[in-house]
Amino acid sequence: MISPTPNMIAEKVGPVGKLIFNKPAKRNATSSDMWEAIPVIIDEFEKDPAIRVVVVTGAGELVEPVARSVDRILGEPGTSGHREAIAGHDREGEAVQGMPVLLL
Repeated sequence: MISPTPNMIAEKVGPVGKLIFNKPAKRNATSSDMWEAIPVIIDEFEKDPAIRVVVVTGAGELVEPVARSVDRILGEPGTSGHREAIAGHDREGEAVQGMPVLLL
């Protein structure tokens, strides 16, 4: 399965879809391309009747897939960098809203 970004890996192994955050050098901190890829990948998993579960994980030894890249959150309130970070957060939330989640 092809991912829209090299920072996300999407695999199908039998009935399991694997969504892998692939930025180990940054401890898999998310970026906008990754958030944009998630609903695309999930949509492909949902279209495949063989997929029964999706496992979300990260590449490398240190994994923090929900962490934000430092370069995305820099900026004082009121600056363009801060406004962009807030707008990005809103888009990210919309991308995953309504997706079922199972925490193990």
